[in-house]
Amino acid sequence: MDAPSVLAAFVKTNDVKHLLLSDARRQMLPAYGALVTDDKSPLYRYGKRAYFILDRRGIVRWMKIQDNPLNLLNPEEVLQALKRVAASVDAEVVDLATRARGEAAGEDEPVLARHQRGLGLEAVEAARVLLGLDVDGVL
Repeated sequence: MDAPSVLAAFVKTNDVKHLLLSDARRQMLPAYGALVTDDKSPLYRYGKRAYFILDRRGIVRWMKIQDNPLNLLNPEEVLQALKRVAASVDAEVVDLATRARGEAAGEDEPVLARHQRGLGLEAVEAARVLLGLDVDGVL
């Protein structure tokens, strides 16, 4: 919820490489359940500590919202989430790419069988490029 200027200073001071987003006008926080809405709380209308992993298309692939602002997320939990998200997105890419290639060839063979045999790899790589995935699948 920090103002964009505050986030820009933080990024510069700490050499942060990833994007930090601001919702100082509190427009996005309620949609994700990341705003304290209890009017009896001393934190009323404050943002909750929230973590999101988005893919390059802006789709939320993972989120964790802490009710207690003193609870920090364990870095290992984030790394595990990134690995699960990358595997999930890779599976979607493989499925879409091999289905597209199979349909074009008029094949009925199951997608996984074609992928395991190594067919459709060019289509998989093309889909990975289109979705903006790094070579190792990390978003």
